[in-house]
Amino acid sequence: MGVAFLKNFWAKIVENKWHILILLLIFLIALGFRLHIMRFDGFIEPDAYWHARANAAFIQDPFEDHTDLLGIYHYANKAPYSVSLLWYFGVLFWNIFTFGAAYSKDLWVWFIRLLPAFYGAFTTLAMYFLFRVGYKNRIAGYIAAFFAAVMPAFVYRTMSGHYEEDCMGFLWMVLGFGFLVLGISKFVETQSVKWKPIIYGLLGGLFLGIMAMVWSVFAFVPVVLIGYFVTILIMKLIVYKDLEFLKGFSIIFFSCFILMGAIATAWSTNWIQVDINYVSGIFGLNETSVDTQQMGSVTSMKVGEESQGYPAFGSKYNIFLIFIITGFILGLYRIIFNKKDWFTLLVLVWSAGCLYLAWNKLKATFWFGLPLAALTVLTMYELYQLFIGTNKHIALRVGLVGALLFLTITGVAGATMFVHNHTPQLDGGSGWKETISWLGENTPENAKLFNWWSEGHWITFLADRRVATDNTNSDTQALKDVPMFFLDENTEHAAGILKAYDADYVLMDLDTLQSLPLFAMYLYDTVNQNDPRIAKYFSVYMGCTKTSFQIQKDNYYMCGSNKLTEDYMSAIPTAWTNKPYTVVNGKTPLFYYTNGAKDILYVFSHPSNSSMAVKLWLMSPEISKYLTLVYAKNMVRVYKVNKDALKTVEPAMYDMTTEQINEWNTKVKAYYGDAW
Repeated sequence: MGVAFLKNFWAKIVENKWHILILLLIFLIALGFRLHIMRFDGFIEPDAYWHARANAAFIQDPFEDHTDLLGIYHYANKAPYSVSLLWYFGVLFWNIFTFGAAYSKDLWVWFIRLLPAFYGAFTTLAMYFLFRVGYKNRIAGYIAAFFAAVMPAFVYRTMSGHYEEDCMGFLWMVLGFGFLVLGISKFVETQSVKWKPIIYGLLGGLFLGIMAMVWSVFAFVPVVLIGYFVTILIMKLIVYKDLEFLKGFSIIFFSCFILMGAIATAWSTNWIQVDINYVSGIFGLNETSVDTQQMGSVTSMKVGEESQGYPAFGSKYNIFLIFIITGFILGLYRIIFNKKDWFTLLVLVWSAGCLYLAWNKLKATFWFGLPLAALTVLTMYELYQLFIGTNKHIALRVGLVGALLFLTITGVAGATMFVHNHTPQLDGGSGWKETISWLGENTPENAKLFNWWSEGHWITFLADRRVATDNTNSDTQALKDVPMFFLDENTEHAAGILKAYDADYVLMDLDTLQSLPLFAMYLYDTVNQNDPRIAKYFSVYMGCTKTSFQIQKDNYYMCGSNKLTEDYMSAIPTAWTNKPYTVVNGKTPLFYYTNGAKDILYVFSHPSNSSMAVKLWLMSPEISKYLTLVYAKNMVRVYKVNKDALKTVEPAMYDMTTEQINEWNTKVKAYYGDAW
């Protein structure tokens, strides 16, 4: 029996060899695009480092409730990680491919680099499945898989090292949609709701439920499905009065939806309330909005991925933008003139919802990547049906083929440039990569680092050191205290903040100097740049290049667009001073500084110049009592805290008394115990 099975299996492979080879080619193309970033050492997004570290804890002990002891170390209200199914897949693949070997960070980094690319490549095959069963045509499936493979917006968050929930979240959604569509298709073929259509519907619900266990963006899926059901109801009940189809469709649809909802509810996703709030916000029934630039805290408003998405459409979609228009036009054409078509409506509802979100939110431009690939399929497949698959004039058919090939080539070229132009932040030459390596090798294992959140996840995963803030922005107290430290004009009070945090090292980079207005926004809870508390912080720096003309013997420095003579540049101070270099309009003092190499020019307003950030960067003499520069690399500096000098300093935290600070620290130290 085993031999017969193998013979039949091999016969199937031989019979479908070209089909298998085409899918394998598309899979490898998808993988190649996503692995291109491996020419660098770093991961694309900081959150990938957090997921890598959290997942590593579960590899070492998958059945324990793990708590983060490195991120936001001064947060006294720690709780176990909120488990993502993504991590358990990571545990599964680790044990399969290492044969259950003990955890190794170096080897785990390779898994982090490879897994997102494989998840993204498999999602392209899921797109083949969805359109193969939706249109009952392999050509449509190939087109869908190919354009999902090269769609820049979708490639971005499934690239090597982009280890977050979104790298595999859509895999389960597309599979769920595919089995739901397969169930409906089987019903349409047989005109009977028997066990097969319902089983396929339940499988759809299972995969969509798995998405709920992997990624919170699942909350958008019920909205799409409900929108799909309502539009089918209108089309089949009111327009075509096709009650038989509607009965069978409803049985399969609700078998899928109910199982999906049950799994999502059991996983405690709170998806019903999220969807109610979200949809009512879209229709203006409450204050919730997809445009977080108009609401919420400074944290949400100042994080880049929460900004509006439409300005990035050119880079995220390039030439594929034309398929938004053509896809919707030809999709509507198909629905109007083909009353048996029920699948295209799902594509249009899915696409319209994601387009709306992508327009309003930068991070949702990724969500629209697959629907845009779907709209591309609609365009090409419908044109194929209209011209290629008919007896139209040969010139028209050849012209259409040429046009489609041109769009394909330019689309792939655009995607290639998009991938090639993305460099992980750590590999950008800022000095953070080398600094983090130094921290891991030259500081005690229990060292506590006082830092801004931007580099938090890098440090905790790569250097295994504690940070005051990280990219989760979970410690709202630290989001006040760190800005207060860098803005503080009183050095002793700033030292008191370090004492309250029991900090061993202070980290800052050159961008800290330009972030003073941002720090003020966090400190005062406002994004109003005209607020006097914000506007007073003027701070810029610019690179300078010395230029010489031998004939004229004229030497000068170009600092940005400013041409400064050699004498002028030599007169600019290199050490901190409280005397302004110039006064603008007789009333606005400005402080100019340069360095020994004269390859940079700093310009500060008086409040900026008086801030701890500028004093620390320029090593004002009063700083040396509390902090010593111990490491510098390119744009990054590390200062060691003199704990002995802090003994006579009062601890300080935003809006807290000394007694409250001491109570807070007692709670923090009790939480850590011997680990403190």
